[in-house]
Amino acid sequence: MYATQLPMKTKLLLCLVALVFTATANAAFYLFSDLGAPASYPWVIPTGINNAGQIVGSAYDLGGHPVAFRLASGTFYTHPSPGPAHSSWGNAINSTGIIAGLCDRNGSIYHACYVTPGGGLAVDFDSDFTRNSEAVSINDSNYVVGTASSQPFIGHTSGWIFLLGSTIGGNFVPKDMNNDFVMAGYDTTWGGKTYDVGSGTTTYLGWALGSFSNRAYAINERGEVAGTVGSQGFLYSGGVAVKFGSSVTEVKAVNTDGDVVGTASGKAFVYLRDTAQFIDLNTAISAATAATWTLLSADGINDGGVIVGRARRLATPADDPGAGMYIYRGYRLRPFVFIPLPLTITP
Repeated sequence: MYATQLPMKTKLLLCLVALVFTATANAAFYLFSDLGAPASYPWVIPTGINNAGQIVGSAYDLGGHPVAFRLASGTFYTHPSPGPAHSSWGNAINSTGIIAGLCDRNGSIYHACYVTPGGGLAVDFDSDFTRNSEAVSINDSNYVVGTASSQPFIGHTSGWIFLLGSTIGGNFVPKDMNNDFVMAGYDTTWGGKTYDVGSGTTTYLGWALGSFSNRAYAINERGEVAGTVGSQGFLYSGGVAVKFGSSVTEVKAVNTDGDVVGTASGKAFVYLRDTAQFIDLNTAISAATAATWTLLSADGINDGGVIVGRARRLATPADDPGAGMYIYRGYRLRPFVFIPLPLTITP
C-alpha cells in the first residue's frame, strides 16, 4: 500500500500529529505556570487578567497582611496603601493596566483606590473619611464601580464618587461594569440584574432564569452576564439564559467569547460556551502538574482564553516553615492550541 512506502520519520510524525489531534480535539488542555511570589509575600491570590496578560491580585505575608500586586512581563510590583496602614487589595485591572481595589487608611477606614502602571503606592480617590468604600471593577475609561456607605457607587480615578442608592437601590451590590457603562450585580429582592448608567435601564435576569434567587457577577463587552442560580452557573445573552455545571459556588469572570470561570465543588472550572463544555480545570492540565498542584479557583479569564486563579500544593522542606502544610500560589493557564502544519509526503 502507499502508506508502506513512507519513510520511517514521516510515519512517526504522522502518528505524533494524530495523537496530538486526538488529545486536543475532544477536550480542552492548558499549559500550567506557577506565578511565583514577590519577596516576603509567599501566598498569592490573583483576581484578574487583562488582554495584555497583566495580572492583578493580592499577596499575603506570613502574618496574613495583604498587598495589592501587579504581575507584568514576569515581574511582580507591589502597591501598599498610601498609609499610615499597610494593607491593600487589588480587585480589578483594565486594558491599560490601571488597577482598582481597596486600601486600609488607618486600621478602621478602608477606601477605594487605584494604581497606575508606573505607580508605587495605591492612590485613595475617596475624600470622605467618615465612610468605608471599595472599588470592585474598572473600565477602560477609568470609571469605577463599587460600594460606599453600604450603597453602590460609580466613580472615576480623577477623584470623585457618586452614590447610586437612590437610583438602583441601596442593597444593590455591583460586581462589574463594561466599557458601555452597563453594570452587573445583584440585590436581595430581585437577584441578578444589570443597570445601564447611560439610559437608566434596569434589566432583571430572573425572568430569563425562572428564578430571582440568582446572583450576577461578571459582564463582558457584548453585554453578556455570568453568575449563579441555585447550584449552577449561568450565561445570560440577549434575553436568554443558559445554565451549566453543578455545585457551582462562585462565578468570577466572563470573556468576550462567553467563556466563564469560577469555582465548583472546591475546584477551579471553565465553561466554554462554543462547545458547551463544563470542565474541572484539574482534569485539563498534565498529570504531572495535577499530582503536585490542586487548582482551587479560577478568578480571571482574558479574551485569549488565558486563565488565572489560586492553587495549592503540599509544603516541602525547602519552603518557609511558617507557611504551614500548604503553599498557596497564583497560577496561569494558557490554552494549548493544535495548529496543523502543511505536510509534504514524498513516496
